[in-house]
Amino acid sequence: MDPSAAVRVGVVGLQFGVNVHVPAFRADGRSVVVALAGRDAERTQTAASALGIPRAYADWRDLFADDGIDAVSIAVPPSEQPAIIRAAALLGKHIFCEKPLATTVAEAESALECVRRTGVVHAIDFLFPEIEAWQRAWSLLRDGAIGKPRHFSYRWQLGHLARAVRIDSWKTRSG
Repeated sequence: MDPSAAVRVGVVGLQFGVNVHVPAFRADGRSVVVALAGRDAERTQTAASALGIPRAYADWRDLFADDGIDAVSIAVPPSEQPAIIRAAALLGKHIFCEKPLATTVAEAESALECVRRTGVVHAIDFLFPEIEAWQRAWSLLRDGAIGKPRHFSYRWQLGHLARAVRIDSWKTRSG
């Protein structure tokens, strides 16, 4: 693909955005990450420089004002995401966002209504169906490898970086 035809992506979020979204977009030749936004100007510039991302913003609003951005990737706490999604949609930026989308159904519905009304392309990240082990398990169940399931229950306890390194994050705060 001609690099000049690639979707120019701005990533909002210095943790999951930098560690997961940036590498994912870089793995797809149809996109190029051209900007990064975080809350702290120095940290954002340091991250952008380390990753070779040409532009860094200390506020997502400034990233959204950049005419050189076609789409935004949003990796922030769920309490902040709906307002950011609505702002991006109103500016005509296409949107890729993270789960959970919001903290309430009303906020999620408001974000969805806005992207539908503005007509921007939008998607939410949900990786589990794409995980090879999950696909294999489904295939085995579907093909009767253990007979016909009558009941299935599991408990999945997943650690994450925020808890492991004691980062103050929405994932580690109670309530």
